[in-house]
Formats: sequence, C-alpha cells, structure tokens
Amino acid sequence: MILPNLVMLAFLWFFVSRVQSDARAVWRLLRAFYPVFFIWAAYSQTGLMNHLVSPGFHDDWLRQLDRAVFGCDPAADFSRAFPQPVVAEIMHGVYFSYYLLFPGLGLLFYLRRAPQVLDDYFSALCRAFYFCCLVFVLFPAAGPVELKSVAPSGSVFPGVMELIYRWFELPGGAFPSSHVAVAVVTLVYSVKHAPRWMVLYLPGCLGVLPATVYCSYHYGVDVIGGVAVALGALAIARNRKNPVGRRGRRDLPVGQPDR
Repeated sequence: MILPNLVMLAFLWFFVSRVQSDARAVWRLLRAFYPVFFIWAAYSQTGLMNHLVSPGFHDDWLRQLDRAVFGCDPAADFSRAFPQPVVAEIMHGVYFSYYLLFPGLGLLFYLRRAPQVLDDYFSALCRAFYFCCLVFVLFPAAGPVELKSVAPSGSVFPGVMELIYRWFELPGGAFPSSHVAVAVVTLVYSVKHAPRWMVLYLPGCLGVLPATVYCSYHYGVDVIGGVAVALGALAIARNRKNPVGRRGRRDLPVGQPDR
C-alpha cells in the first residue's frame, strides 16, 4: 500500500510542477482541482486501514453517546417521525447535493480567476477532510446503516444514494461526519466570497446537517463532530492568513473578499 501511495504522490508533484499558467485550459483546470480527486482517493483508503489500530467498530459507544446527548436515538427516531415519501425525497436530495456543492464552489472561484481564494478554500477543505480520515482510521464506526430502509419504488434521490453507498462508500467513516465538515467549510466560503449564490448554498449546506441523520448515514454526535472539525479547519485558515505579532497587531493586511 505504501509504494502505490508514494508513486501517486510523486506523479502529482511532477504533474503540478509541470503545468504552467500558459498551458491548455484543461490542464490548468486539472491542476487547480487535483485536491478534490485526492480527497476521494484518501477516503477510499481509510476503509483499508481502519482496522489497523482497532479490530472492530465503535458504534455501540456512539449510540450510547447519542442517547446521553439527545435523550433518544436520532438516527432511528428522526426518519420515523417523518416517514412521508416527499420528506425522504427532499432529505436524500439535499444529502446528494453535497457531491455537487463543494466542487461547484471551487469551479466558481476558478472561473472568477480568484486563485488565492481557491487555494485557501481547498486548503481548508483538505484540513477538515484529512483530519476526519485520521479519526476514521483510529476510531472506526460503521454508522447506523442497519436502520437504512430500502429505497421505495419510484423514488429518485433515495435510489441514487443507495447506489452511491453500495458502490463507493466504505464502512468505518461515520464519526466525525466528513459530509458535515465539508458542508460547513463550503458554506463559510460561499458566504464570504460568493454571497450572490447564498440562495443555493445556504439551504444545501445547512440541509446536510439534518439530512445525514434522517437518512441514517450518521449518528447525531457525528454531526457535532463534523461541525467541530470544520470550525477548527477554518480557525487554522484564518490564523495562517492573518498572523498576529507579539504586540497584538496584525503583521499582514486582511485580504478583501472576492466578489
């Protein structure tokens, strides 16, 4: 496993270092978006490593924590309280939008020719996501997948999400919710740098928080963990951008939002 990873990292370094500003548009686009592909590659490998430290999953502990925090089982009770097909369709649709919103915001920054904003955005995403992956390896949890019902006949997004989880998701990545972490980072950057698109990003990113529990992909505490990871990644990004001198004054000017 180590050798293929080293080969891939060497290839990425070679590719990124060779693509210049005057290269063809498709190569510049791939260079700008390679962190997105690397995120998916890193996640796929956590399923191969999440039993190196712990031989099993820690779902029982998370269920008990859910009951202690919420006084119920949110992953089971939320969907039972609202069993209507239209609610299930909306919740699964919002959850699916995650796969479009965070790369879509990066594409918007790219088309606006805002490379610094794009770099900052992808850096914050990677910090949040890689920390989640580290926890997935050290503290694997499968999530409340046994509560997931089969997509009803005629449904759209429940069926789409069922296919995605059947072919692309790996057990062990429940806590903290990387979906929530990425959604919160995406929301903050959309508010700061793309306020005109808030009509899309506000309901989409905030909707992921309840949808991830309603759809029985995560426990309630997974959402809290995902928000905490996102806030930590954003705090690191802010401190790196605006370092404070010993006397409490800023050493670098604050950048203006790209609008």
